[in-house]
Amino acid sequence: MPVSPRSLLAHALERLDGVGRISAGRLLRYFESYEALTSFPREQVLTRLKSAPNGGRLVDRLFDRAEMEPILANSAAELGALTATGITPLAAGDPGWPAGIALLPAAEQPNLLYVYGATGVLRRPLVAFFGKATLRTEAFEYAQGLAVFLASRGIHPVIGAAHGFDVVLAKLSASPESPAAALMTCACGLAQIAPPVRPTVSATVRAGGALMSSFALHHPHYPHQDDDQALLMAATASAGVFLDPAPGEPAWKALEWMLATHQPVFATTDGNHALPKAVHLLASDMDQEWVAASLTLT
Repeated sequence: MPVSPRSLLAHALERLDGVGRISAGRLLRYFESYEALTSFPREQVLTRLKSAPNGGRLVDRLFDRAEMEPILANSAAELGALTATGITPLAAGDPGWPAGIALLPAAEQPNLLYVYGATGVLRRPLVAFFGKATLRTEAFEYAQGLAVFLASRGIHPVIGAAHGFDVVLAKLSASPESPAAALMTCACGLAQIAPPVRPTVSATVRAGGALMSSFALHHPHYPHQDDDQALLMAATASAGVFLDPAPGEPAWKALEWMLATHQPVFATTDGNHALPKAVHLLASDMDQEWVAASLTLT
């Protein structure tokens, strides 16, 4: 899949010092390529930035081809090298770009995604599963049963890429019996995935799934990026399943966002934390039907 002009522009904007996520997002919302941007008068481009700090200086740099052309050439080379390894860069408007990202707060919206594997999974029915390392056996087993049930309906899980919960669900989804391979996500660059998890990622990709990140290839993991990952999972899926969530966790932030944007939210509970009233409690196998049905009712 060739690199789209908007992906190229997004990558180049990330390489410009002083260009934040919000300013880049505003430009990408209006201009599908660098050539499209520079075809407009400078004053109109500046208006699109909506009084961003140093907006005038940024516009001057964008119209300075002596500065921009080497940056664009380097971005084209870097993205071309990624596509040669099976990694697809996606920007808003590209096939598979999650529509839910537009509902995130501007400061939380990624402008570029990196997908290793089949981008087609992004256009399939998706339910996000939010687990954790310290999960009750009952909740863990319920999640596995639900994932198998949803797979039988052609619904794919959106999960993380950590040991334990995520790896188990990824293996279930990549098994020959499953018709719905997982969309895995990570809170770091794709090249920073923990080595023990990489065989599971490879099996997922071979089964038709993918691994997705909003961070550059070699970007390391920092704890605050777990919030970004949780919100991306929520924005990518049409419903969320939260296993024993607790306030203060990244998953709780995603849960609150999904409720605020009127997305279907389901959860198990360990009884230690009260769930918001709008959350559908998962208590029996019958509730699996409600999760599947929520994708057709929204």
